[in-house]
Amino acid sequence: MTEKRRSQASIGSFSNTAKGEGLTAVKNFMGDLDKQEEAEKERAKSMAPRPRKEELPQKPKMSEEEVTDAVNSLDDQIDNLESVPELSYADKVARHGITVDKAEEIVDSMIVDGFYEETYALTKKHAVTFRTRTLEDQNRIMERIEVLKPHYPSTLSNLVAQYNVASSLVQFKEINFLELTFENKLKWVRECPDGVVRALAMKLNKFDSMIADVMSEGAIENF
Repeated sequence: MTEKRRSQASIGSFSNTAKGEGLTAVKNFMGDLDKQEEAEKERAKSMAPRPRKEELPQKPKMSEEEVTDAVNSLDDQIDNLESVPELSYADKVARHGITVDKAEEIVDSMIVDGFYEETYALTKKHAVTFRTRTLEDQNRIMERIEVLKPHYPSTLSNLVAQYNVASSLVQFKEINFLELTFENKLKWVRECPDGVVRALAMKLNKFDSMIADVMSEGAIENF
């Protein structure tokens, strides 16, 4: 009997056997090449030098002597602050250009009359008279702040300035503010030019600062 020749795969033409063994072998061979190429790429990446991170500038470290000097300097400043003698009552009121006798008159007016008034020159032609505020005036502004709850310090400062000026005004530009209700005084303040209100607030701040020193702790007992 004549032996049948087995059909073989031709690599050149990529012909395969009936069972497809030649094509499978080629695919496996090409797959191995791809895997080998990927492995080589990964190895090359791992061996490549990594870029260095840019180093951040560091603060120069203080030496022990510099640290000691800084601590000693701070201690000296604190000691000097504590060693400054507290101003006497006479010195406090003198800062406002008044004497102790004048301060005593102010205290008497606060106790007897329940208020004190002072007149300041606002311009060469106009003067303004302020009166100390009452607890009712203080409560009014506090209640208003509680209602409005302003978010910015500037808004709060502006609100307080308006209420304080309206509460303290007695006489300005031939207007007798004692005859007006607080609502009308506040309306007048809010309708004034911004520059005028600022000038009034600055004078009122001067007045309030003087009253605070005149009525500082122990003032009433000393008279």
